[in-house]
Order: sequence, then C-alpha cells, then structure tokens
Amino acid sequence: MEEREYEPFLVTVAITTHNRSALLQRALAGALTQTYRRLEVLVSDDASTDDTSQLMAGVRDPRFRYLRIDKPTGIAGNFQNALDHARGELFSFSMMTTNLSLRQSKGSQAVSGIRPPAICQTRFF
Repeated sequence: MEEREYEPFLVTVAITTHNRSALLQRALAGALTQTYRRLEVLVSDDASTDDTSQLMAGVRDPRFRYLRIDKPTGIAGNFQNALDHARGELFSFSMMTTNLSLRQSKGSQAVSGIRPPAICQTRFF
C-alpha cells in the first residue's frame, strides 16, 4: 500500500491571465505537476480576446475552475476575482504578465484557522 502524506488543507492555486493563452498552457501544465493532492486551480481571465476561453473549455480536470470576467478590471480586479472564488485554506498566486510557469514546490507550510486564505509563496520560472 502506498504511504500517503497527511494533507489536511485545500490549497487554491490562482492563475490570473489576460491574452496569454500560450503562457497559460505552461502554467496549467505546471499546476498539474504539483504533488500535493488537495488542490484547486482557479484561472481568472480578465476579458481576454485571444483563445483563452477555448483553451479552458478543453480542460476536463475537476480541480480546475475557469472564472471569466466580461469587462477588463485590471490586475487588482483580476486578483480580487480569484481571491473571492477561492475555496482553499491556503492560497498561491501566479500573475500571467510575463513568461511564467508554475514549478513543483516542495516544503509547503500549512497555516490553519486563517480566513481569507493564507497567501503562500509561489515560485515563478
């Protein structure tokens, strides 16, 4: 039987994007490499006019949720949208404004009893 780590917290990984579908593909792939199993991935789309919505329509993983904003709100509004929809006790944030992708992170620290979710360190590469 496989030994499982104790994973008491749901972790929200929020990816904000605007017209960055090529980078979004890399970020989604990076999110899937996470070894922590209690994970939800939110993609908050600030009114993209590229193929972001088509890309997300093809994602069938139940851990992923696509949050489309119809009128541009800017970086702060997009971040707030993701934060408002987060279900996790811990929150990790990736802003898709440059060439970013998520890498597997080891050594997460859990913080209990925090609402809104605690914001955790995310590595960008």
